[in-house]
Amino acid sequence: MPSAEIPETIGVNMASLRMLLFTFLLLNVLSDIQAGDDCLSCSKPNIAELGKDIMIKCKNNAPIVSMGIRFCPLKGDCIPKGVIKKPNSTLTDGETTLEFHNNTASLSINPIKISHEGTYILSYITRNCMDNLSISLEVFAPYTNPQVMKQEDTLICTASGGYPEEKFYWVFKGGTNLTHKSTSQSVKNENGSFSLSNTLQLESAPSETEYCCTLNHTRVPSRQVSTCMILQNVSTSMIIAEKTTLNTPMIIIIVIAIISLACILLAVTWWRTGRKNYLLQKWQKFTHANKSMYFFQFNETNPS
Repeated sequence: MPSAEIPETIGVNMASLRMLLFTFLLLNVLSDIQAGDDCLSCSKPNIAELGKDIMIKCKNNAPIVSMGIRFCPLKGDCIPKGVIKKPNSTLTDGETTLEFHNNTASLSINPIKISHEGTYILSYITRNCMDNLSISLEVFAPYTNPQVMKQEDTLICTASGGYPEEKFYWVFKGGTNLTHKSTSQSVKNENGSFSLSNTLQLESAPSETEYCCTLNHTRVPSRQVSTCMILQNVSTSMIIAEKTTLNTPMIIIIVIAIISLACILLAVTWWRTGRKNYLLQKWQKFTHANKSMYFFQFNETNPS
């Protein structure tokens, strides 16, 4: 009996060992074909400037056999762009170009439009992998530098031509945030860009106050720009503005009176100069006539 139990135990152990080995091999194979970023990886983040171009590079540890692409815009359904079935080939659809060579691939878009913003899904097959990889593309366009102007008791800050829709921030030069005292407006242009306007209600503040309007580019923080304006005491400046407005008609009347007086003096001067010349000519004629009469009478009295 003991001799019969030993082979049975050895058989069970051998079966367990074979099962363990099979499981190990299966996990190894599954890890090789496991879908995910371990197979194909692409550069990111991907932020492109409007009107320029972008190339997104991807790399895989093994040669790529085939690849397809779909585009999913921010709004709407995904759109198939095509499939590349042969290595070292190129697929072009509009401004979008997909190509792969051996174990590298690239997605190029030129020129960038706002409509290109969204998710690009790459479907690929390699020796070890078969999966989909999503690539997010964000588009930005720089705004014009903020312009600040004073209008009555408000400051208005404007900028245009940018994307995406951003916000202005108002602060004192010292750093006090005034944004909560402002109202914003935005208008979407035909090309998808935005024009922004923000109005800040002015209140009494220390003299020589400097107000700054800052436009924050959320996607490209390095493009953040500010424009500042120094104002005298706000209440004083309003009073001065009102006085200037009220005194404007009086100033116009004074200017007109000065111009009229100058014209009159010029006319009188011209008239006096002309009359003086006239009287001088008349006097010269009179003197000449008297001299002629004198010589005539002298000749009659003293004939030769």
